[in-house]
Amino acid sequence: MVLTGHADCAGNGNDQTGRSIVSKVRVRPGKASSALAVLMGIAFVVLGLLFLIPGTWADGGMVRWFSVLWVVVAAWIAGYYAYNLFSTHGVTASEYEITDDLQPAGPPSSVDDLDSQLRKLARLRDDGLIDSDDFEHQRERVLSGRGRRWPPVVG
Repeated sequence: MVLTGHADCAGNGNDQTGRSIVSKVRVRPGKASSALAVLMGIAFVVLGLLFLIPGTWADGGMVRWFSVLWVVVAAWIAGYYAYNLFSTHGVTASEYEITDDLQPAGPPSSVDDLDSQLRKLARLRDDGLIDSDDFEHQRERVLSGRGRRWPPVVG
């Protein structure tokens, strides 16, 4: 799954018994798409205030209320995306639940398995996919037998 925008992850704990952990990922629009939506919303508000409402107000009836609705919806869109653009939290556009099936805790099944896991981890560090802090953390997990999944998911 590719998540666009900003994601806030909230898990419900670490389970070492082999059961699943469910995490909720909240996705909000990115800064670039929010900025574009704010500009378009403002443009539609200005269009409605300068041309649509003055041009239809004398006609009366449903056309008048459509032009007012146009401006209100455009202002709401501009405000919604401005809040996402300028705030640190924003409004969640979508929410996903991710289930992580954990492996039972315990040491690797053999010395060869431990060796291959450490070599894969070193290769990830050497390729620049993880930094040295992540390498040390994952190395300790592998050596202590607490590794949840191998190889670790990077990205």
